Amino acid sequence: MKRELCILLIFYLFSHSITGQISHGGKPLPLSADKATRLMITKDDMFVEMPKFNHQAALWRSYQEKAKFKSLEFAHKFDVHLRPDNSGILFTYNKMQVWRVGIRSRGAHSLNILFSKFNLPEGAKVFVYNSDQTEILGSFTSENNSDLNLLPVQPIGGDELIVEYQVPLEKAGEGKIEIGDVNHDFVGIFRASEPRDPTQQCHPNLICYPDNIEPGSGVVGLIINGNTYCTGVLVNNSSEDGTPYLLTATHCLNNDFSSEFLNDKRYNMVAGNIVAFFNYNSPTCSTDIRGQIQMTMASTDSVLISEKHDISLLKFKETPPKEYQPFLLGWNNDSSPVGPFHGIHHPNGGVKKVAIDEGNITLGTFDYPKFNMEPGAFWIVRDWETAATEGGSSGSPLLDKDKYIVGTLTGGDSYCSGQKGPDIYAS
Repeated sequence: MKRELCILLIFYLFSHSITGQISHGGKPLPLSADKATRLMITKDDMFVEMPKFNHQAALWRSYQEKAKFKSLEFAHKFDVHLRPDNSGILFTYNKMQVWRVGIRSRGAHSLNILFSKFNLPEGAKVFVYNSDQTEILGSFTSENNSDLNLLPVQPIGGDELIVEYQVPLEKAGEGKIEIGDVNHDFVGIFRASEPRDPTQQCHPNLICYPDNIEPGSGVVGLIINGNTYCTGVLVNNSSEDGTPYLLTATHCLNNDFSSEFLNDKRYNMVAGNIVAFFNYNSPTCSTDIRGQIQMTMASTDSVLISEKHDISLLKFKETPPKEYQPFLLGWNNDSSPVGPFHGIHHPNGGVKKVAIDEGNITLGTFDYPKFNMEPGAFWIVRDWETAATEGGSSGSPLLDKDKYIVGTLTGGDSYCSGQKGPDIYAS
């Protein structure tokens, strides 16, 4: 990282202060609550069906077109703009007006939605659940309202979900709610307990390295804009006041610098559409067992964005709850950091893993003509002795021997079944 960017980062980490669960309990209504309405309308009429798309072509783009970066595009995005006035069913139940809308996208491993309008009156609740209510998210309430009037929601397993909006009858005209995007998971990012491609099995679990468990609790999986998976890391400031800063790679926010209209406002919108997963770990070393995915935080603010260095400093809108055991890592800006170096990351959207380089790292350049990166501003890991990185690892930290951050992953050429480097970290 160039000196001027370091100064800006230090300034922000010195001067900014803090303001978490994203849900507030309760249960949705019984599935039979809309019984009177269902006399006139079938269950299928409540559902909005997403159009078909080419899954194999989407997978090819995900793994081939972004080979130099280590973000993971895992979902196909549908632009839907569903509201109570144009979809689903409306009924009254126990002095509440209720809107239910089902969303179906056949063949999806999971579905997630982004509320493009979310401003609820006091007393209103939103739930998101699967078709038999065995997986329920929410309630989301007026406490989830934000300055951006949006809300991202983590995935629900399977190819169907239902959104339920309850609002007191006397306030039925006060709120705003709209589902802007539906995202169809064609990769299966949360299938950690299932057999995966054997070429991706070289990654040891975090628990295999006890010295990494505490700093590893500061590493989070990120779903960005509903369709991109990356990794982020909580970073401390010099005041050590607990401000929930988050570092990740800029290309995770702007789709690999492919958009010409990105600006501060657009970055704020994308930062607001982030869901972070804390402690998504396997509890065993030798076998991948899917960890819990209920410890989530939604929405961040963009604090400092650098495209030339591929590093973004964000801040959660709320402080992570103590039960998440968040750990804020320090940053080592030394010109000659000492290893061994450990990369902690979420490859392929799976549980937290570790890669190890026993040698020295050197400064270099992310030298691909398409991207105008700052020369000499990246640490180069020439050859991992243990494991590698994959799609989904972008934004993850590289830690020195004292578990300080020395860089965040941009991209590179390592992979499990063959080449072990180089990988390139923003310094």
